[in-house]
Amino acid sequence: MDRTPTGGAGFARISECGPIAVVTEEHRQPTQAVSFPSVQLILVREGAAIVNDGMSDIRAETGDVVVVRSHTIARQVPDGQVKTSTLYGDSDYMFQHWYWGMQPHVPNPDVARALAKVHYTWGAKRVRLGEPEATRLGTLYDQLHDALDIDESAFYLAHGLVCGVIDALFPHLRIDGLPPVHTTGPHAATPRVPGVGFGHPTVREVDRLLSADLARAWVVADLAQQVHISSRQLTRDFRADTGMSPMAYLGALRVREMVRLIAEEDLTVEAAAHRVGWKRNHATAEFQRHMGINPGELRRALHAPDPDNGAPDIDIFGTPRD
Repeated sequence: MDRTPTGGAGFARISECGPIAVVTEEHRQPTQAVSFPSVQLILVREGAAIVNDGMSDIRAETGDVVVVRSHTIARQVPDGQVKTSTLYGDSDYMFQHWYWGMQPHVPNPDVARALAKVHYTWGAKRVRLGEPEATRLGTLYDQLHDALDIDESAFYLAHGLVCGVIDALFPHLRIDGLPPVHTTGPHAATPRVPGVGFGHPTVREVDRLLSADLARAWVVADLAQQVHISSRQLTRDFRADTGMSPMAYLGALRVREMVRLIAEEDLTVEAAAHRVGWKRNHATAEFQRHMGINPGELRRALHAPDPDNGAPDIDIFGTPRD
């Protein structure tokens, strides 16, 4: 449907179905500072605008995308006239995409939410795409409008288009210390952590040995002896299959188990480190290197409440949400 936007000339095209909505509009006047329960992915189609999230002014120009977190009070101030297309995604729907895109680096949704609390402290963030990628994104937004305007039967078509948008944007929202966020397509990352299928039977057997006794003081020579090959050959096979050395892989296994122990068994950092065969200081350093935060930060974030800006949310039509 079309409507005239508040506070500006031009038009707005609104398309909505389930957890997804797209709004394309032109305006010259500043928008109201409002909060949405949805994640917003604002693509600047023409012109430029300042997006204020209450903490900073973010200037976005043609081809830029501004990612606005859910429940963030934000407003746009156009520089002249600006045309934008905004994808609104239900926060749980978008979180699931982000979480599964992090697999297998993050073991469960609670840990993913904790990581997001620590790393994504901004309310809005600009993503600068190259011209070909921005053009492709604009086409995806237009196709989303068309799909959402059909009826509910086109939801999965729209869902696939949303995945295309996410594939373009989420690699720019990576967490330092973790491999790049990935979904599918040209940005997909090669899995380099435990849990991914192994092609080489020797690597599978070493994975079984390490997983069965994480706290053991393993060395490559011991592992090689167990699987009846030389240390050099084992390291070569391991790098070919996982991109890691056997000892680096063991470190990743231990960090993954520490995450589970802290998140699911509520162990202290020291107790979790002991269970995997590390002393606390070494465990903290390795954890930070693999996860981008230290284990104490993860533990606190798991128990921290979700932030609340205190403002009522509205929907894309400007109606207050409960």
